[in-house]
Amino acid sequence: MKLCVASDSHGNFDALCRMLEKENPHCLLFLGDGVRDAEDAGMLFGCQVLAVAGNCDLMCQEPLTRTPQPEGVRLFLSHGHRFGVKDGLDEFLRAAQQAGAQAAFFGHTHQPVALTKWPIPLYNPGSIGYEGTYLRLEIDQGQFSCSLERIDRDV
Repeated sequence: MKLCVASDSHGNFDALCRMLEKENPHCLLFLGDGVRDAEDAGMLFGCQVLAVAGNCDLMCQEPLTRTPQPEGVRLFLSHGHRFGVKDGLDEFLRAAQQAGAQAAFFGHTHQPVALTKWPIPLYNPGSIGYEGTYLRLEIDQGQFSCSLERIDRDV
């Protein structure tokens, strides 16, 4: 199963569409600050979207955290602002551990992160809207791999 993990589109609907067209994932995991962009792009491409609200998603009905389990792999999703990720990741890591996650994903900082040596791997896709970065998450028989990708910005 292939999923895309993206965050922080901040109105750049086109960037999300280019990512979905390039990857054709089973699902988009969206980490906030552009939930409406993600939902609209998902509808356009027929892609399921699981989103969490970010600090800029005013009046958003999505939760602040989610723990989906695609193919039995428990993930922890959050924008990260409520866990102070700009000041450190300890609080976010604790929340992911309490959720029983096998991997945790956050946004908010606009900086890609892959901390795979922590007790739980922590990932941030960066900003799809500003830098064009996202994560490709592949899950097969309970194992996952995650790679940082970039959309072509010269389209």
